[in-house]
Amino acid sequence: MQKDDYSAFENFAKEYLLSELLVWAGEDYMNEDELASTLDSCELETYIPWYLNGSGLVFIINPYTIGPYAMGSTEVCIPYSQLFPYIKEEYLPNDGAYIGQIFANVDSRYGGFPTDSDSEDLSDEVAATKAFRIDTDINGEYEGGVLLSTATSEEVLTDYGYFQSAYFVRKSDGKDYLLTCIDQMSGDYDTTLYQLENGSINKITSLTGQLTNSTVFENSFMCTKYFDVLGTYDADITYSWNDDNSMALQDDIIHFNTYVGDGRIMTTLLPLPVTINGEKTSLPVGTVIQITGYDGDSTAFFKIIGSSETGEIHFEKDDYIHLIDGVSEYDYFDFLPYAG
Repeated sequence: MQKDDYSAFENFAKEYLLSELLVWAGEDYMNEDELASTLDSCELETYIPWYLNGSGLVFIINPYTIGPYAMGSTEVCIPYSQLFPYIKEEYLPNDGAYIGQIFANVDSRYGGFPTDSDSEDLSDEVAATKAFRIDTDINGEYEGGVLLSTATSEEVLTDYGYFQSAYFVRKSDGKDYLLTCIDQMSGDYDTTLYQLENGSINKITSLTGQLTNSTVFENSFMCTKYFDVLGTYDADITYSWNDDNSMALQDDIIHFNTYVGDGRIMTTLLPLPVTINGEKTSLPVGTVIQITGYDGDSTAFFKIIGSSETGEIHFEKDDYIHLIDGVSEYDYFDFLPYAG
C-alpha cells in the first residue's frame, strides 16, 4: 500500500466510520444503507473535522454532519494500529512524551510504532506486547462492566460500573501509563492509574473523582470531586504526578465551584465562631454566608454575601456531623445544602 494513496485511505476510513457509527447510534436515525450512502457522498478532508492525538486519527461527528440533529455528536478514533498502512511515519507518535485519549471497544497501541523499514504486520510478537483495549458492557448490553486487556493480561476495571474516559500517557522517561475514569453508578467516579509494560497491567493508585477531559498532562491531571463540608460542593482539583508515581494536591486550598446565584447560601441562627484576618470572632445571627473552599482537614472557607469579607470556620468531625465549637452544624444554620 502506498502511503500517498489517499483514495484507499478514504475508502478504509469511511468503512471504519460506518461500523463505529452503527454501533454508536444503531439504526434509530438512519439505517445502514442511508448512513453508507451519506458517508460515500462526502469528502472526509473537507466535510468532517479531524485531529491527530496520541491515540490515532479522531473524526468529530457534529449534528447534521452525517445524520439528523437528534443523532447528536460524537468522536470516532481510528487507532494508529489500524492507520499504519496509510499514514506517513512523520505523523506517528515519536518515542518522546505524548498523551492520547483512548476510546473504548477499539484496539489501541502504545509506543514502538513500526516504520517503513519494518514489517507492516502488526500481529508479530513485539507488536502484541504493545497492544491493549478497553471493552465495555462485558456483562451484556447495558449491563455494565469494563475490562482492560492486553495480549497477556486482563484487569476488570469495574464489575458493574460504566466507562467514562481514559488517557494514555508516555512520560519522558519512556514509561507508559493509562489513566481511566469509571462511573461506579450514581455519579460515584473513580480515577485509576495503571502502568503498562510489555503486556503487563500494574495498578498504581486509585482516586475518588471524575477525570476531567483534556486536562491530562505528563506530570499532572485534574479531577472533579464532591465534598461534604457544611453542604455538598464540587471542586476541580489538580494532582501533581510525581516521578515515584505518588499523587499530591497542587494547591493547599480546595476551591469549591460556587457562585452567589447557585442557591447554596446559609443564614446563621446562632452567633457563629469564625476567624477573620487571623483574629477569632463571631458572626452575628442573621449573617448570610456561602462556603467557598476547604483545606482538606478541619477548616472551611466562607464569604459574607453582600460584602467582600471572607474568613474561616474551624470544625471537628463527629461521625457524619461537623461540630463547630462543640455544637452541631445543623444548629448554626437555617439551611445546609447537602446533596440527597
